[in-house]
Amino acid sequence: SIGGGRHDADQAIRRVMTQRAYFAADAAALIASRQAQSGLPPPIAETTLSLGNATATFKQTTGALTAGDIIVEGRADNAARRVKISLSTVVP
Repeated sequence: SIGGGRHDADQAIRRVMTQRAYFAADAAALIASRQAQSGLPPPIAETTLSLGNATATFKQTTGALTAGDIIVEGRADNAARRVKISLSTVVP
């Protein structure tokens, strides 16, 4: 039926938005981890990056060269996904 087809299309759109939100959060988390590996300070909490059709906001960050968690929220349309990365310090 036509109604069923519309439901399938709506679900497909939601899946695409969810994937965009996840990829935005993942990309921002990768940026933060690379900054930490380079000894640079992490992004400031509540900083938002615009990534094409999605955004990523750093919800929680840690200090430079310190262990801790970084939490990033990706958003695309009405979909949102969070990614948490845990940084640890290595003692030589």
